[in-house]
Amino acid sequence: MLVTACILDSKKDDGSDAPGTRRLFVITSDYTSGALLSYSLDSLKRGPDSLQVNQDSRVLSLRKAIYVLERFGANNLLKYDPATKMVVYQKHVLGNCNPSDLVALNDEVGFLTVEDSAKILQVNLRTGDTVKSLNISEYTYLPPSGSGSAAASPHAVRAALRGDTLYVALQRRNGNYMFEGGLAVVLRIRASTFAIIDTLTAPAKNASDMWLDGNNLYLTCLGKYGTLDGGLYRWNLSTKVVSTVFTEATLGADVSGLVCGDSGACVVHAYVAYGHEPVRRLNLNTGALNDTLASIGEASGGVAADAQTGIIYVGDRKATASGIRMYNSAGVMLRGPVFTGLPPYSLTVGEF
Repeated sequence: MLVTACILDSKKDDGSDAPGTRRLFVITSDYTSGALLSYSLDSLKRGPDSLQVNQDSRVLSLRKAIYVLERFGANNLLKYDPATKMVVYQKHVLGNCNPSDLVALNDEVGFLTVEDSAKILQVNLRTGDTVKSLNISEYTYLPPSGSGSAAASPHAVRAALRGDTLYVALQRRNGNYMFEGGLAVVLRIRASTFAIIDTLTAPAKNASDMWLDGNNLYLTCLGKYGTLDGGLYRWNLSTKVVSTVFTEATLGADVSGLVCGDSGACVVHAYVAYGHEPVRRLNLNTGALNDTLASIGEASGGVAADAQTGIIYVGDRKATASGIRMYNSAGVMLRGPVFTGLPPYSLTVGEF
């Protein structure tokens, strides 16, 4: 077991958390060091959690636990218990694999996607151990230049579960970062047998995010940066018919992410240029793009939605005003930017 994470400030642990406590968990990073922090959902007051993590990490909340996917230079799966303020485990996954997403079938069985290995992993969420792997190398477009087949990967970036069906979005890049390859593909996998059932081929390249809503699966594809050749696509899972919700030409930017709360209220993370990453409201039911959230410079610090309240949290990495911004479902900014020390990098709303 490889342990590099450490508690930064144990004095904040007052032991007062009751079951059902909810907080905003934030990864901060300056690309050299990183930390996991927490904030209250209403006032954005700093919470008691403080843990040193890898500088390139993604935070997720699953089944009343917090998971950190430590990526470049670490490649670990870390489980953190906010109730005890302790690391449950930190397990090395695969060398140079860049963990990208984690979903839970139940309290024990989880599925971990990685970008730079041609495998999807089934993991034991209680221990962090890898139980088995699924080879997806046949969906690789091209390996990195000069690397040979050993580095081939279809670049699995997002996962979602609906009943016993696991959906995994593949970018299928040509192997070199920022270069698109083949059309994006979504794998349909029977979770109980860990076997591929079917595939869904997107109308565009370079998948970036995925969302399940009832019988519909939504996939964002950003295509080639700056050419506005992607969009948001929707599959009816009964008929497997795909339709376009909106194009990047309509958005006026590359579509980097999709975050949704209840009742079809969503926001789209857009990429216009380096340092200019706005967030725009979207009605998922109608496909209507609404106003852009005010004052955001660079939303690459993460976007999270509170499904209970409809509140949207945005991590703004703008150099002159970095921090967390908080918006209501109507798009009105309620607080922010709340300074986080190092700039925000990834956000999630967690209950424990």
